[in-house]
Amino acid sequence: MASLYAVKVNTLSMDFESKGINHTEGGWPKDVNHLEVEQVVRYRKKMEKDVSYVNVIAGLGDVITFM
Repeated sequence: MASLYAVKVNTLSMDFESKGINHTEGGWPKDVNHLEVEQVVRYRKKMEKDVSYVNVIAGLGDVITFM
């Protein structure tokens, strides 16, 4: 004989949102050819040494932690 069960669960509900982004290559200075790997690596190393860049990236880490 089959038994019937009634189950009631008290859980919190959460709303979720799915987002996407369409990224194309861009935003490089005119003197940097984004197709040349050496130029891109050199530019990234230069930017990573910039104090303001480091502060912005550190701040973004805090934002992502709280999302």
